[in-house]
Amino acid sequence: MVEAPIDSAQAQARQFLAHLFPRVDGNNFIEIRGIEFRGDKSIVRADGCLDDIDEAAEAALLVSDESLHAYFGVAARRRCETGTRDNLAYTNAVWADVDVGKAHTTRKLH
Repeated sequence: MVEAPIDSAQAQARQFLAHLFPRVDGNNFIEIRGIEFRGDKSIVRADGCLDDIDEAAEAALLVSDESLHAYFGVAARRRCETGTRDNLAYTNAVWADVDVGKAHTTRKLH
């Protein structure tokens, strides 16, 4: 079945997050951050831990509107206090984090 096109950025963000976080229900949370990059430094300007898909989609769009990079952890959190692996509830995604640039020159990848 082919899904109909989504009209708004809010609806697109909601659908995207709903696929990643099907069990966000007050016992599991989505971490959303707004990050500003200045040269080799990153500064967290907004940080939230939400248990509602619509609120998480709105938060991601708000930080993007403020010219920040919207970051979200792909694993749902059990609690809002920490992003450590002991606090991960579940994940529906696999990701790779490959850092490139001046700050990561100690070991060549090629």
